Formats: sequence, C-alpha cells, structure tokens
Amino acid sequence: MSGNFPFYDSMIKDVKDKDLTIKQKNDFITRIGKMDENGTELVYALIRIYEMHHEENTGTYKIPYNGKYIDKNNIQFDFDLLPNKLKQLLYKFVNIHLKKMEEEKMIEKRPI
Repeated sequence: MSGNFPFYDSMIKDVKDKDLTIKQKNDFITRIGKMDENGTELVYALIRIYEMHHEENTGTYKIPYNGKYIDKNNIQFDFDLLPNKLKQLLYKFVNIHLKKMEEEKMIEKRPI
C-alpha cells in the first residue's frame, strides 16, 4: 500500500497478477474509447502511480511503459507492454468509471 494515494490503494486491492483474457482485452479496448476526459486522466494517473510503486528509476520524468505522445494532450500506450497487474487494475477501473458515468447520465435525466 502506498499510503499517499488512497484512490490507488483502493483500486489495487485484490487485483490479481495475471494477464487479461482475449475477451477482457477486447472489452477494455472498446470501453476505454467511451471514457470521458476525467476518466482518461485517471487512467494515466493510475499508470504513473503503479510505475512509481513497482519500477526502478522513476525519479526522472518519462512517459511510463514506453507510452508515446500522439498529440500534445494525448498519450498512447501499447496495452501488451503493460505489466499484467496494471492491466487488471486498468480493466477494473474502466469498468467502474463507465458504470459511474452511466449512473450520472441517469441522474441528469431524472425530472426534478
């Protein structure tokens, strides 16, 4: 546990260190494209925090796990290059965040 990142600590809890299934990978790729800006920023934050806790030489700024800028505001990662536990973490987060986004839409549509 990191102690400094309660969000990360709650997300990493009970995450297994095994690769996603092909179905889960395809599901992840589809779902991440539906994320809002807040969600995509949190995905990057989770990747960065995971790297800080599990990799050496994170003192210098670099994009973790060979990520590349695709434009000045967007970074792209090769999902297959990420550690298995990080893939599981991101899969878990994307599913939770999309559910939250759906719930927020439902609340907005409710009459007052």
